[in-house]
Amino acid sequence: MAHLRQVRLLVLGLGFFAAFVAITARLWTIQVDQHARYLSCARQQDAITVPLEEVPRGLILDRHFTPLAGNFTEYRVVVIPGLLQDRYAAARNIGRILRVPASDVTRYLDTPGLLPFPITKKQASEIIRASWAGITAAPVALRYDNRPLAVHVVGHLGRIDSSAELARLRASTDKPYHAGDLVGKAGIEKYYEARLKGSAPRRMALAYTDATGKLLAGQKVTLAKTPDKNRQNVVLTLDAGIQRAAEEIMDRHKIKGAIVVQEVNSGDILAMASRPAYHPRQMEEYLEASDGAFTNRAITLYFPGSLFKIVVAAAALEEGIVAENELFFCSGHQDRLVHCWLPEGHGVITFARAFAESCNPVFARIAIRLGADCLVTYARRLGLENQAVTGLPRPPDPRQSLDAIKEPYNLVNAAIGHWPVFSTPVQLCSLVATVARGGIYRQPRLVKCFTEEGTIVEEVPPAPPRRVLSPRTARKLQHLMALVTAKGQGREAQVPGWGTAGKTGTAETAQGERLAWFAGYAPTEHPRLAISVLVEGGASGSRSAAPVFRELTERILGSQ
Repeated sequence: MAHLRQVRLLVLGLGFFAAFVAITARLWTIQVDQHARYLSCARQQDAITVPLEEVPRGLILDRHFTPLAGNFTEYRVVVIPGLLQDRYAAARNIGRILRVPASDVTRYLDTPGLLPFPITKKQASEIIRASWAGITAAPVALRYDNRPLAVHVVGHLGRIDSSAELARLRASTDKPYHAGDLVGKAGIEKYYEARLKGSAPRRMALAYTDATGKLLAGQKVTLAKTPDKNRQNVVLTLDAGIQRAAEEIMDRHKIKGAIVVQEVNSGDILAMASRPAYHPRQMEEYLEASDGAFTNRAITLYFPGSLFKIVVAAAALEEGIVAENELFFCSGHQDRLVHCWLPEGHGVITFARAFAESCNPVFARIAIRLGADCLVTYARRLGLENQAVTGLPRPPDPRQSLDAIKEPYNLVNAAIGHWPVFSTPVQLCSLVATVARGGIYRQPRLVKCFTEEGTIVEEVPPAPPRRVLSPRTARKLQHLMALVTAKGQGREAQVPGWGTAGKTGTAETAQGERLAWFAGYAPTEHPRLAISVLVEGGASGSRSAAPVFRELTERILGSQ
């Protein structure tokens, strides 16, 4: 009997202990984890509030913790109409300082909020000094700067516009969502919505009310801060300085296309630029455009042209079916397999020079020696069917299927990088990076970690590296790619003092538009950067893409 009583007491004690743990956990959630949310709700019950943050949201940062969308604040006039002593006098006073008609101000004095007129710091100081009831000025945190970087990577926001979207968002997280809220619609903003979403504005203007909801008389507009630990920052591998350099070069030369820069050792993406672009604060201006401003060309499939000859060369050298000094014959436009870009042909030519001069007939013959199965195996091994980018969760484009090379009459076309071969600028950048690091493939990475209040809360590890080519074959490829920039079609990509290696490429779309490519790495000794350049509508890889590679490489290496 005594034993049974002890068991009952033990069970009762465990029950009380479990209840205590549950209550403590709930109190922790309310008082610490959800502190910002409940504090905001409490303030909304006993005060009229005006958020001083365009959207409560974490930042998207580069590898050095620089905001890519900008760290932009703009002074605005805050108005709480219930405290105004004379509505029309207030409109006149504000209009005089802002140099806008009083009638333009009056229309915004019906509800608490921010006037839509950007003001200078001097104008803000003048309004604050005037100390008018119901009026003040304060800096407002805006989501996007006047010239944000990497807009296709960062993405953009938009309003919740359907009950289905609202239900999906509410089901994905316990953070508050309401119809009409701004949420991520593309890019990192969309992929990491649940992490970026904040619970409450970190800064707000407010005026207190009594128990009946009436404003307390004689008070001024107060500025308050609210901690919000529910939002996280997303830290990318991008380097804002390198990203800016790539974008400025593309804009200066009016390039339509893409540039990708990778760090050779790690495989981290340092820049991902695409043009044409859009401004995330002016979305309505781009919605009707037909130039593909919302397309991230860096992760879009294209015919790679002669850049695919790197794969053919890698397979042939690794399998030992060709030597660098082996002789071939090119008859130009008369060749029975495929025309060479040089009408009269190269005549007798070594394999090494055929690579440097991008001779089509030679690579068609080597592909036939290899066979489709072998070529497909090496293309897969080198990552040309892997569209994954670590930290960028997106479905692959099903058009990329290397098995199509095995279908009748496709092998010769594939050997020179035309149908049915597709690649993205990111994949081609990773291809040359694999050669640069001696035959080791690394899946490219875009997201490094997530932070809260400056503390790393989760890291995104890179995918494990894997050897795909022997060091001996990689060295031979490095030599061939150095010949391209020293004596071949890529001479315009050479950077004196540093040395570069790479490959030119030219392809044509079904609509007849030329695709000009250059992909390479630098310096030749201890490579640090791998870069791919795509110029849509360019003349050729040697004339349109190689000079862009050189200019960007010089700018990056010259600043390090």
